[in-house]
Amino acid sequence: MKFLLIRFIGLLLILLCTVTCEEWTNTPPVADFSCFPDFGNLKTVFIFNATESFDEETENWRLKVRWDANDDGSWDSDYSIEKKFAYQFRNEGLHIVRLEVLDSYGGTSQLTDTILVAEAIKDSVLIDPRDQKEYRTVRIFGKWWMTENLCFGKQLNSDEVFTDNDIAEYYSQRDSILTIDSFGAYYSWKEATNYYRDKVNGICPEGWHILNQEDLQFLQDLRIDIRNVFTLINSTGSLHLNFDPCGRYFWPKAQWDDVHRKGYIWLAEDQPFPRFSAWMYYNKSDTLIARSDYSLASWANRWRKDWDEYTFEKIALPLRCVKTDK
Repeated sequence: MKFLLIRFIGLLLILLCTVTCEEWTNTPPVADFSCFPDFGNLKTVFIFNATESFDEETENWRLKVRWDANDDGSWDSDYSIEKKFAYQFRNEGLHIVRLEVLDSYGGTSQLTDTILVAEAIKDSVLIDPRDQKEYRTVRIFGKWWMTENLCFGKQLNSDEVFTDNDIAEYYSQRDSILTIDSFGAYYSWKEATNYYRDKVNGICPEGWHILNQEDLQFLQDLRIDIRNVFTLINSTGSLHLNFDPCGRYFWPKAQWDDVHRKGYIWLAEDQPFPRFSAWMYYNKSDTLIARSDYSLASWANRWRKDWDEYTFEKIALPLRCVKTDK
């Protein structure tokens, strides 16, 4: 009787093991990490933190991680339950950092992110010889950027309109009841390019050009994570570029729109049709792209029917100037 009982229990255990073992599969861990700071130079010690990684079957503290700071196939650390990793890069440029997470059952997952290592941002001042106005500028990775929007020429009152008179004319939020802040001058595209006489440099100071597609791509390449692109370029961002949401101005009806919500900056780009132009668009979350009213109908989604036919010529936007090192 005792033998039969032992045999029965053994068969039951085998049956239970067979059922549970066949149904159970290990779920790979989810790799995640952050970096501080998100931008630095050869003197910066970057701290990579993988504590946000997790797994369904393995407790977080048991997860092991290792790092490849240059994504060259050679791991710069051994597997360890320590989730933080300090690294100082030896070369400037964009570096792909790879994290691998290992759970208790041999499951792994990986995640990469891009880190920019460049010379320390140089701070300087540009004095526009045309009117002696000073602009703060920064040099980032071979490009000089105005950290302020251009404000050159004659400010128009809300009841005045742009004219081709060899004088740069603009609207401004200064003295506006809308806000006490100023985002510089808001130009029509005609005024910004001196009525199409110069679509590259426009009315920027000599040696400087209107923000263009190459410059926009430069900013996009600097992005550490698309989720924090705005925090990289706004007035408190590590690049010191001060691209705060400036909005836009419908000058036929003296209507400000999207101020402090969305950003619009003229972007030098050849267009197939003379009615259309392009601009750099950004918001407070995850967007930094080029847009054109040729391809994006929502540009005019607040355009009132009584304002007649829509055209970008009725829009005034800020102008940002850039200079590339020779």
